[in-house]
Amino acid sequence: MIRSNINPQPKHTPSKNEIYINSEDLVLKCLEVMIQHKQFKLPIYTEKRCTGEVHLGDLINFLGPDQAPIDNFVHKLNFTVESAIVRMIKMSQGY
Repeated sequence: MIRSNINPQPKHTPSKNEIYINSEDLVLKCLEVMIQHKQFKLPIYTEKRCTGEVHLGDLINFLGPDQAPIDNFVHKLNFTVESAIVRMIKMSQGY
């Protein structure tokens, strides 16, 4: 089950000390922020509005091996956070 999500309806703006990731940041940067701040999930912001959240476990599963040879580890690190979540959701639904 994918816990990460992208919500098309923005919620709140980030608080002053909140740790978050931008939707257009790369998966690699997201992992760096999670490790640096010891976070297992992060809110995702698009244009200063919360549009979802990403979970470490989902990213670890996303980075694992796939059947298609084009889906390699380095390539997946260069996905944006938003595109990685969209892809995870589609894969979980059988697309």
